[in-house]
Amino acid sequence: MLSVFWAALGIGGSTLIGTGCGFWISHISDTWNDAVTAFAAGVMLSAAAFGLFVPAMEMVQGAGCLLIPLGTALGMLFLRGTAAVSGHLRGGGMLRQHPELMFVLAIALHKFPEGMAGGVGLGGVDGGAARMVALGIALQNLPEGAVMIPPLLGAGVSRRRAACIALATGLLNAAGVVAGALWGNLSGSLLPLALCFAGGAMLDVIVSQMIPQVVCAGRLKQGPQIVLGGFAIMAVAAALF
Repeated sequence: MLSVFWAALGIGGSTLIGTGCGFWISHISDTWNDAVTAFAAGVMLSAAAFGLFVPAMEMVQGAGCLLIPLGTALGMLFLRGTAAVSGHLRGGGMLRQHPELMFVLAIALHKFPEGMAGGVGLGGVDGGAARMVALGIALQNLPEGAVMIPPLLGAGVSRRRAACIALATGLLNAAGVVAGALWGNLSGSLLPLALCFAGGAMLDVIVSQMIPQVVCAGRLKQGPQIVLGGFAIMAVAAALF
């Protein structure tokens, strides 16, 4: 239970630290944003591989191996479904008059499953792998939180309301950690499914959003190398700890 508390505090707190830094940043260049995103993508990719999928594969035997692709697909479908809901609400004009609510919606749909990915491994036997995943998500939350605040302020949101939104994102992260840990503890036989569900959600964010942002924009020639650098650093951390 103590590990769940620290994971929730670390993941949610890193979001708050990042958003706190965002209040002091007036402008973030596209190139710098791409570089941070590339590094975070590599870190998260390594964390998903060694902290979620590898422990899941070590737990299953025989027909249980089917839980690996099933959980991965369910995680991806879950995140795609939430993204579709977000797009529908935006297209329908429900949030057109309140741009800050669009930010809240997008963050809510992303932060809760992100927190789940950090917490679900805590229900397993490999505490080191779970801590690695939580660390990877916490590192990614720092720049992600920072780049969220300037657009909010630019859209006319008051600093006090932006601070409340930042607090809400941190709480959503923490709530996701607790929900993920509870799921992982419900049944040992379902833990590989839960791990791969979290891994599938993380992979969907990395492959469909983070890496295309870096590679397709073409602003950062060293994007692939930075992704691999983040992956390698996190892989070394996994081997050491």
